[in-house]
Amino acid sequence: MQRQRADSAEEDVHSDLVISLTQAVLGGTAKVKGIYEDHLLTIPSGTQSHERFRLSGKGIKRVHSSGYGDHYVHIKIAIPRRLTKEQKALVAAFAETETVTGGTVNGTTSAGKDKRTVADDPDDVLLRIRQALSSKSAAAPQPAAAAAAPSQTAGSSEETKEAKTEPKKETKKGTKKGTKAETETGTETGAKTETDTTKTKSKRGG
Repeated sequence: MQRQRADSAEEDVHSDLVISLTQAVLGGTAKVKGIYEDHLLTIPSGTQSHERFRLSGKGIKRVHSSGYGDHYVHIKIAIPRRLTKEQKALVAAFAETETVTGGTVNGTTSAGKDKRTVADDPDDVLLRIRQALSSKSAAAPQPAAAAAAPSQTAGSSEETKEAKTEPKKETKKGTKKGTKAETETGTETGAKTETDTTKTKSKRGG
């Protein structure tokens, strides 16, 4: 779902993009309807509601100057109102694993410092999820280098993030071609010239 509006002051365009809870948490892509063409927006994992992404040069064509305005995409996260018993059990299992930051969660009780537990599990769905998680944790090997692995840093804290879109195949070909031409001109020719110069000096020295 997307709602689009133009900026009266400039040639920029603003639109709201509704994404799912799993898209926000895990990341993914979403189609954005543009002024002249549609775009496939890359959604980073951990995207927050009301976060803003900029599609540079994808706005309205400027009237009194060259170029185009920008397209700003405002993220809205759709929280499901109805869950199946399996989905509810999965969310409850997540509630038991997350660190308590304050307040309460319906259906859970305190289980010590920074922990919650869910007591109501009539169909034993949550119990099976717990068992599956504990068996996988016990079976998974613990590499020695895991403790020394550097922690990931958080993403940009800027209000507006430069959006990433999936490029078309034509754009990829053009980029590869341009890169190749630059490499052939800069590196290979330079190496050849340097070799020729060395050979000339060697002949003169002989």
